[in-house]
Amino acid sequence: MVANTTIEELLEAGAHFGSWTHAWNPAMKRYIHGKRNKIHIINLVHTVRGIVKAVHFLREVAATGRQIVYVGTKRQMKGILLQEVARVEMPWVTERWLGGTLTNFKTVRSRLSRLEELEHMEETGEMAALKKKQQSQLMRQLKRIKKNMDGLRTLNRIPGALLVVDPKREHIAVAEAKRMGVPVVAVLDTDCDPKDVDICIPANDDSMRSVALILGRLTDAVDEGMKRFKESGKAPEDALGVRDEGGVVRSMESHEQLAKDMSQSADAEKKPAAESPSAPAASTPVEEQSAPSVATQDAGTETATADAAEPKAEG
Repeated sequence: MVANTTIEELLEAGAHFGSWTHAWNPAMKRYIHGKRNKIHIINLVHTVRGIVKAVHFLREVAATGRQIVYVGTKRQMKGILLQEVARVEMPWVTERWLGGTLTNFKTVRSRLSRLEELEHMEETGEMAALKKKQQSQLMRQLKRIKKNMDGLRTLNRIPGALLVVDPKREHIAVAEAKRMGVPVVAVLDTDCDPKDVDICIPANDDSMRSVALILGRLTDAVDEGMKRFKESGKAPEDALGVRDEGGVVRSMESHEQLAKDMSQSADAEKKPAAESPSAPAASTPVEEQSAPSVATQDAGTETATADAAEPKAEG
C-alpha cells in the first residue's frame, strides 16, 4: 500500500509556498489559504486530497496495462523525474515536448524508428564507412532526435494518462492531452490554470523536495498497479477495449469515467487526517487571511513556518 502523505511532510518539503501574489491565476483561488510576504500560501488540505485522488487513479490506470507519461522540462526537475521513471519504466519527457507527440502520433513513431536506424548504423560501423560530411550530418540528426525523444522509445500507443509538473510550462502537452481525451494529473502552483487538468495537486512546483515527495508517492501507486497487472496475466487490450483503424488502443471515455469514479471514491472512502478543526478553511476569502494555521502539534513549529514564508527556494 502507498504510504499516506501528511501535512507535516508537505510543510517540511515547502509544498505550501505558492507563487508571487501579483502572478497568481484567479482560477486557483479555491486552493489558496492566504498570503504572506507577497507570496500566496497553498491550502495543504487540498494538496492531500489531490494526492489521494491521483494515487487511486494512477494505480487503476497502471493496473490495466496502460502507460503513463511523466512530463517535466524544468532543469531542476530532470533528475527527480528520471529517478522515478526508472522505477516503473514509463515514458518520459524532460527536454522539450514536441508538438504533435499525441495528436500526430504516427509521425512521432516514425522518428523513433529513424533514431533506432541511426543507432544501428553507428553500432555496426556502417556510419563510419560514409564520407565525413555525411557522418557529421547523421550524427547531428542522431543527437537531436535522441535529445528530444529518447524518453518516448517505449511509448507504443496513446498513453493512459499524463503526469505533469507545472502545466503552465507544459501547456502544449496539456492541450494535446485534452484534445485526445487523455487524463492529466498535475502538480501545479498558484500561477497555473487548472481548467484542463483532471486531477489537481496544488503544491510548490519549483521546489525539488516538494516535487520529489509528491512524485515519489504517485510512482509508488503506479508501481503497485503494474504489479497487479502482471499478476493478472492480461494483455493491455483485454482491459481497455478495441483498437482503431491505426492500431491504437482507444478507451478515452472509460478513462474519463475512471477519473471521475476514483475522485468520488477517494473522498468517500478516505477523509485525510489533515481535515481537522485547526486546518486552514478553504472557504475563507483569500484577502482576509494571513499565514496558514495548519495542524501541527508543536506551536513553535507553526510560528516558525509562518515566519519562514519567503520567496521560494528550489528545495
